[in-house]
Amino acid sequence: MIQTIGIYEDSKLVAWIATHDDGAIGLLHVLPEYRKKGYGYELTVALIMHMYEQGKLPFIHIEEDNVKSMNLALKVGFVKDRRIHWLKMA
Repeated sequence: MIQTIGIYEDSKLVAWIATHDDGAIGLLHVLPEYRKKGYGYELTVALIMHMYEQGKLPFIHIEEDNVKSMNLALKVGFVKDRRIHWLKMA
């Protein structure tokens, strides 16, 4: 089940996060004019807590060159576990 959480300001959805269909946390987006307010951090922590309450283990997949997402994940308490390689059919 996909889970989502959002932040509204003046009835406008300005930031949101969701899980992927495999349960991984991701799909974080904050509208440009609302960035640098800590909304990404708040949403990530809220979704982690919600997942723990449901007895689920939070996890996330981040490409190594996505520095901002990696820094946020480390800040909220995730630790690097393993390196994943994505492969496709040619």
